[in-house]
Amino acid sequence: MKQVISEKRIDQLSEEATVDAYGEDEQLTGFHCLLEEHLHFPFVAKVIGETVDVTGVDIGDRSVMAICERNGQTYQVDILNLVCDWFSIHGGDALIAFSLGQKETWIYERLICRAVGPFET
Repeated sequence: MKQVISEKRIDQLSEEATVDAYGEDEQLTGFHCLLEEHLHFPFVAKVIGETVDVTGVDIGDRSVMAICERNGQTYQVDILNLVCDWFSIHGGDALIAFSLGQKETWIYERLICRAVGPFET
């Protein structure tokens, strides 16, 4: 069965993350909080072909960072570099909303090629 997420749901999550944001830094903070609230940790993903446990999120210089553990080591990786089935992760719709970002900001310009789908309009 083909999984979809509605454009309305993406808009809801984006609005939730950025409702009081005045600038790119506050938008990033809003999405960080959204991901912290919606994602259930840990979950499994891949980074450069290696399986990792994603145990949380943090704010990086220009993106949200995934806190990943592998073989007893902890790493921070741009959350959009994770390879996983976002539909299978509880709260994955928040990751999809973040990946789409805001169309008028650097977030959207940087991430438009990483959007996952399909999406319903």
